[in-house]
Amino acid sequence: MIWMLLLGGMLFASCSLPGPELPRAVHILSIGISYEGTDAQPLRGTVNDANELLAAFSQRYESCTTQLLVEEAATKERVVQALTSMPRGELTIIIFSGHGVAGGNWVLRDPKGKQFGTDGKVKQKNLLAPDELWRIIDCRPEPVLVISDSCYSGNILPSSASVSSPNDKERKLSLGSCPDSRFALVCTTRENTGKEDRNSHRHGYFTRALLDELGWDHEQGKLASPPRAITLDNLYEGVLQRQELPVDGPRRRSQHPVVSPGPWELWL
Repeated sequence: MIWMLLLGGMLFASCSLPGPELPRAVHILSIGISYEGTDAQPLRGTVNDANELLAAFSQRYESCTTQLLVEEAATKERVVQALTSMPRGELTIIIFSGHGVAGGNWVLRDPKGKQFGTDGKVKQKNLLAPDELWRIIDCRPEPVLVISDSCYSGNILPSSASVSSPNDKERKLSLGSCPDSRFALVCTTRENTGKEDRNSHRHGYFTRALLDELGWDHEQGKLASPPRAITLDNLYEGVLQRQELPVDGPRRRSQHPVVSPGPWELWL
């Protein structure tokens, strides 16, 4: 009987889930656009989002290369170029904060500040569609995490992916999967809009919750404590609980994140 227990323990250990280790080589691309000086509605927290999420994540890893594209630098041409030339490592993180339109398309900066065409719609040349984004990064062998704080972010996941989302009544998570080590953590609302907080140091509500969950000190501009490994799923749950914020009325869950795939799939 004892040898059977020992054998069972050895078999369990041999197939146990991966340990809580921080990735060693990470690349981060962070994009933020306020649309000031363009014909689009300006956003006040997006550049803060891009800057501080880049700082918060980069401070977690010993070996980290970063690229920041904000304002006029965040044209579609430059974003696509950055996506196709990112160095490879154990993990790639892509961050976007800005306008989004139906279908999950990111609205990138028009070189001349004219975001809209004569038909009143955002120019197609300034849109990065989810399918195009996933196609560009499809050849990367390492896990890729996309973080998006924009309207219609819930549509950025590949059509083949199942997602995790909260049960509003029971506050539980239903877990899903995304193929080929592609992950997403994004803001979403019932009406497909992102929202910004009104604190002195503006952020999107989703980004504010994410920074707080990572342990970011907004006044000092650094992580408040040494980073610890965390699963994407646990990060999602923390962000979810932190977004019970007063927006347009009584305290309620105004928006919630969506994440794919599920627990134990990705250590951050």
